[in-house]
Amino acid sequence: MTAELVLTKKKEMDLFTLDGLTKQTGVDSNQWNIYIIKELIDNAIDVCESSNIAPCISVAVNDNGIKIQDNGPGISKELLNKIINLNIYAGSKYYYKRPTRGAQGNALLTILPMPYIISNCKISDCATIRSENKQFDISILHDDIKQDYQFNIVEIDNSDNNIKGTEIFIKIPMAPYQNPGGYKWMIESFASFNPHCKITADIFGASIINDKIGDITKMRSESESVHWYSSSAFRDLIYAYIRADQGDTTIKNFCMDRFRGISNSTKTDTLLNSMTSKRLEDLRTNEDDIRQLYLKGKLYIHLILISS
Repeated sequence: MTAELVLTKKKEMDLFTLDGLTKQTGVDSNQWNIYIIKELIDNAIDVCESSNIAPCISVAVNDNGIKIQDNGPGISKELLNKIINLNIYAGSKYYYKRPTRGAQGNALLTILPMPYIISNCKISDCATIRSENKQFDISILHDDIKQDYQFNIVEIDNSDNNIKGTEIFIKIPMAPYQNPGGYKWMIESFASFNPHCKITADIFGASIINDKIGDITKMRSESESVHWYSSSAFRDLIYAYIRADQGDTTIKNFCMDRFRGISNSTKTDTLLNSMTSKRLEDLRTNEDDIRQLYLKGKLYIHLILISS
C-alpha cells in the first residue's frame, strides 16, 4: 500500500484563496464591498485623528471599484512596504487595547487580494494609491502552482495632480454589489457615530453629503488605561515598541505618552525610582521590571479611583 503524500500549503494562501480570506476577515465575499468601505473609512478617520486633523472623507463607488480619500498626513512608500509585507502584521491597532473602530490590525493587507480573488484570478492590478505627489500602483505577482504570491509596487511621479492626504482606489468589480440604499445607510451611520467628521459620497452617481457637527478635540483620546491590558499583552506592547526601533524611548516618556493614571511626572518618577531599567531597551532582558511597571501602574489608578 502506497503511503499518503504529505501535501503542503503556504500560510499566505489564507490571503489568496476565497476560503482563506473569508476566514481572515470573517466576512463572506458577497459583503466584501461593505468590508472595504468600512475598513478604509475607519483607517482614514483614525489617521486624521492621530494627527489632530478634523477628518474629511470622500467615498466613490462605481462599476470600476471603490475609492476612499482622506485629508490626513499622507502615506509613504516605506510605510506601504511594511503594510504589504506578508511575513509580518503592520498596523497601529494590533498591540493596543483601547476602544477602537476596529481591531483588524492591518485591514489593507486583506483588502488588496480581493479583486484578484473575486475575479477568479483575472485581476492582478488590484489598487492605486495616491498621496501628495506620488502614485503607487499595486499588483499581485503570482505563481499558483508554487503558491508564490507577493505584492509589487510601482511608484510614479504625480506632481501634476497632487493629492492632499491619501486616496486609495480598490479595483474590485462592483456589478454584483449594486445596492445604493445599503451604501447610503452605511455612510449615514458613520456620520452619526463620528459627528466631527465630514463624509461625502458618490454612489453610482447619487450624491450623499454629511457635514461635521462636532469638535475633534472632544472626540480624540489617545491615552489608555493599564487595566485594559493583561500582563502578557502589556509585555508584548513593550516588545513591539523595541522591534519598531523605539528602544531608546525612556520608560517615563512611554508611560506619560501612552497611559492615563500614570501619566503625570510625579507618579512616573515614583515608579521609576524602584526600577533598574530606564529605557524600553533595558526591559528586553528584565521581565521583573515589566511586571513591576504593570502592577504598580494598575495600583496607582486604583488608588486614584478610591480617593476621588
